Amino acid sequence: VLFRSPLTYYHRTGPVGAMFRELFSRPGGTSADYAMVGLGTGSVSCYAQPGQKLTFYEIDPTVIKLVKPPTYFTYLSDAEKRGAKIDFAIGDARLKLQEHEGRKYALLLVDAFSSDSIPIHLLTTEGVKLYTERLTDDGFFALHISNKYVSLEPVVAAIAKELDRKSTRL
Repeated sequence: VLFRSPLTYYHRTGPVGAMFRELFSRPGGTSADYAMVGLGTGSVSCYAQPGQKLTFYEIDPTVIKLVKPPTYFTYLSDAEKRGAKIDFAIGDARLKLQEHEGRKYALLLVDAFSSDSIPIHLLTTEGVKLYTERLTDDGFFALHISNKYVSLEPVVAAIAKELDRKSTRL
């Protein structure tokens, strides 16, 4: 099956592609649930496999109304046609993740920091601790922290050190 190719930093040969190659190389990886904080155009759904559940945490319902119908973007509808299950949690991602205590993800991508208004509560020690709590035993998460205005790498390094975790730059 030929999937539409995600563009920009989500492309298959970039860091996001590398994360999905790692996920899919694991036993059960192609059926493991994964989640994304920040919907954008929904391009990460290009990686969704048949039967796999992808949950988008999105604060702005208008983004969902723009992206879900295949009028402008077809990533979500293409994934659903392949048999992937797309779910939306509308509201503040950190609060929604707290509410979804029983949900576990093999991969959690957090991409909400590229604009000029950074939801900084998503990039705190408490936030990162919450992300790790929502992972399966062998799950992993990634923070996309590139930003034109603020260098967030030292913040992530400090959080990783405080939590006795390792941060890796891709």
